[in-house]
Amino acid sequence: MPKVFYSAKLYPFMDKVLALIGRTDTAFYLTGGTALGRHYLHHRYSDDLDLFVNAAVDFREQVKKAMEALRRGGIAVEPGTAAETFVRILAHEEEMPLKIDFINDVTFHYGDFQEAPFYPRIDHWRNILSNKLCTLSRREPKDIADILSIARCFSFAWPNIFSEARQKDLWVEPLEISRMIQEFPVELLEAVKWVQPCDPGAFASDLKAMHRDIFHGLDNSLKR
Repeated sequence: MPKVFYSAKLYPFMDKVLALIGRTDTAFYLTGGTALGRHYLHHRYSDDLDLFVNAAVDFREQVKKAMEALRRGGIAVEPGTAAETFVRILAHEEEMPLKIDFINDVTFHYGDFQEAPFYPRIDHWRNILSNKLCTLSRREPKDIADILSIARCFSFAWPNIFSEARQKDLWVEPLEISRMIQEFPVELLEAVKWVQPCDPGAFASDLKAMHRDIFHGLDNSLKR
């Protein structure tokens, strides 16, 4: 069962990785679906780690420190894709792989970091939300799932979120995002690794409401 795999295997390995990185002299914070799923919402399972800094001139040096800490902790590290602002590695312990993306993001960041038992720097949910809007062009069901789940749990005004997103990526426009949400096949959400069984009918209704809120520049109406 997925619950057993995550609770007994993958998440303990994640915690070991995060503990090692958390003790380094680096500024990486945990963001994305794992931050949402393990700290804020507990809505779905996540298989990788997204670790960000903002406009760090020593980004590659911080990545090096994190990788060295993992190796000293007995974790095998396999280098992957590397670019000026992005490094992907695979961490291995026995037969358990874990993808880790290190990203040097733009200067703008919303909100204070949160602290969790498994990592000292968790991104603010609202910053994650604006990041998710910036990634919608990849049309991943998990991004829609995360945006819907945030909207169900938190109060906010969509125009403010779009203003924050556009400080990261100028392509993010409410009309285009609302169109993508309107056209999204709701049945694809069934493939997301939900903690609880999903209700396609409720998702379809909420997608329509979210499309309306964004299109008309309204406050989020999905907060339960």
